[in-house]
Amino acid sequence: MYGIFGIHPVPLLVHLFVRTIFTSGTMDQQQKEYANQIKEQEKLEQLEQRRLILRTILTPEASERLNRIATVKPEKANIIQNAILTNVQRGMIRGKMDDEMLKSIIQTITTPEEKSTSIKIQRRKWDDSDSE
Repeated sequence: MYGIFGIHPVPLLVHLFVRTIFTSGTMDQQQKEYANQIKEQEKLEQLEQRRLILRTILTPEASERLNRIATVKPEKANIIQNAILTNVQRGMIRGKMDDEMLKSIIQTITTPEEKSTSIKIQRRKWDDSDSE
């Protein structure tokens, strides 16, 4: 059986091998390096799966909007991406997600604090020295 969205997961044997390495008391340098390489490879595969899913779901306009947000606020873009992927996994999004749907997700994520940002300028008040 394939993993989520038909993408083949990393074989179970690799996971068992890594778990065995981390649970054993004596671990030489080569085993540590190999375990780190496997973890890094899994991380890269997960990032690639995210990109692939987002690329297939988002329309070009929505993808462009998300990329612009990512250049300005990467952490906010990551939150938006997580929300999109969660909605896809729950079956709430079917087919392509257009720019308007993305805007609605962004509005639900945006907190009221971000919307009510204001700047107050207080000027110093000087005594008028002409009154002498």
